[in-house]
Amino acid sequence: DVGSVVHCVEATVAAGQRQVVTPLLALVDRLVTVIGQNAGHVVVAVLLVLVLAVWLVSQIRRRHRAERARSEAIGQVQTVTASMREGVIAYDMRFQLIFANPAFERLAGYPVEDLRDQEFLQYIHPDDRGHLAKAYADGIKNHPGRGDAFRYRMQHVDGSWRYVESIGNNLLDDPAVGAV
Repeated sequence: DVGSVVHCVEATVAAGQRQVVTPLLALVDRLVTVIGQNAGHVVVAVLLVLVLAVWLVSQIRRRHRAERARSEAIGQVQTVTASMREGVIAYDMRFQLIFANPAFERLAGYPVEDLRDQEFLQYIHPDDRGHLAKAYADGIKNHPGRGDAFRYRMQHVDGSWRYVESIGNNLLDDPAVGAV
């Protein structure tokens, strides 16, 4: 009935959507006055549409806040890691590089833009790839949140091999990071 739908709309208002719902309730009130009390089904349908609209607006706002927070967090990480002497990289489950700081760029000699979305293993010495992939599967993948050290050779842009020690930490399940 109309009373239960109005209660639902009022609960939505109480949940923090007052600035969206209040003008809509005023519109529904006018509709009730114009159409009359016998048009309860129309009013219920209108109220349901309004509740859906409020819900959609709240979801859009929530998504925008989450995207803004993620963007700010990425900016903060980039700012912090830009001044570090240690190379910092992040890659996904397929070893696709998704982040590298300037120190890593200096270590590898490749511009970060050239490394992004590239398979990280292609820069690892062929004799070390199997060891690194196994260590990754055994350690990082099976022990989320724990940092394990790995030693391997990485190819510099000039063709030479650099000895590298990395500490891997599985943050794939962390929605703010989603990488290793």
